[in-house]
Amino acid sequence: MNVMWRTMLVIWRARWRKRREGLVSPTGVARIRLTTLPTDIDILRHMN
Repeated sequence: MNVMWRTMLVIWRARWRKRREGLVSPTGVARIRLTTLPTDIDILRHMN
């Protein structure tokens, strides 16, 4: 459930920044910062 909230937060921030800084061109580079918490790692050490 935490991952869903954080995903929605990332999408919201991306939309806000898109409006503030203008659109990213198709050939441009876009970066987002993602954080994985220890609770997001499963038994086989996959980061969800």
